[in-house]
Amino acid sequence: MISNTSTSFDLVRNFRPTQVLHEDTQTRTLYLLGRMAPCAQDGHPAVASLGDSSEAAAILKLSKTPFSADAYVSQPSDNERPTAETSRSAALGHIIHAKLVDRNDAYHWLDGWLGDRTGPAGGDSAGVVAPQRSPDVRLELIWPATALHIAKYAFPPRRMISETPELYRSCVLPFIRSLPTSRLQWVYNILDGRSEQDRLLFRAPTTTADGPGFVILPDSKWDGVNMNSLYLLALVEPRDIGSLRDLTADHLPLLRRLRAAFVEVLAKYYPEVAPHELRVFVHYQPSYYHLHIHAAHIKYEAAGVMAGQAHLLGTVIDNLATICPDYYQRCTLEYALAENHPLYEHLKGSLD
Repeated sequence: MISNTSTSFDLVRNFRPTQVLHEDTQTRTLYLLGRMAPCAQDGHPAVASLGDSSEAAAILKLSKTPFSADAYVSQPSDNERPTAETSRSAALGHIIHAKLVDRNDAYHWLDGWLGDRTGPAGGDSAGVVAPQRSPDVRLELIWPATALHIAKYAFPPRRMISETPELYRSCVLPFIRSLPTSRLQWVYNILDGRSEQDRLLFRAPTTTADGPGFVILPDSKWDGVNMNSLYLLALVEPRDIGSLRDLTADHLPLLRRLRAAFVEVLAKYYPEVAPHELRVFVHYQPSYYHLHIHAAHIKYEAAGVMAGQAHLLGTVIDNLATICPDYYQRCTLEYALAENHPLYEHLKGSLD
């Protein structure tokens, strides 16, 4: 766990916003695109190549943390809860304190405190946050941010793609192979034991008897508290399984072990969530091309669980086991793709 608050605040203070990528009023989440130059504490590999004066694109995600019931009971006159609009205006200018919770390559997770609750009533003075006070916002900083990152969080026009096996081989696969492996460094850091080991919930090592290994950990988008929004992530150890397209019947033992492992994790860490309340799925197209499996509470509703991107793990297993061992090399996959996604440039010449 990282807790250097002075350098944490530098990460927020050095962010210079240039554009609102997306605002979700339902989830009270704001995505800002901006620029950042390295600060004193940024000696990690993700920014080491930027130099002392170079700036790089950065994405800052701000999420309103759960409201403190005690705070509202003790201040009955303050009945105006923050809205997405007030969060936008106050988000950066009024963040008076931040604490870096964790970091992995270009990804940073911070808790932030807003200045509109400072002063004697809030127990704050000159930006010092009272220990008993919960953070006001949760921040996720991606820096340096790539074009893929920016495309993921912006919401430009989209279109449905019917990806035939031929289109995959001629356009999509060359695009995937063109991506630098450095973009997966944060995944390798977890698998190799260099980052986020205190967050691991399950590790299955690669063995001759059981086959490829994997790890399971909470996804960074989950607050770790609200079980109705529980979200877990599994990363497989093999580095040659990039996406759903690479899966064959040979991977069935791995996929079945993954499915069973999620149930074990629920029983051990989250017994209040029943196995039938867990939706387990694979994304296509994924955000990054190293096979990963998502598991979310059935009540969790977001774009990532929509048809056209989410493929239920049970259906994937059934397709490979009963229909065709190389089903995903033969089938046409349909999905929505943003027109500013780097893959779209590779595809648009082949689209109708």
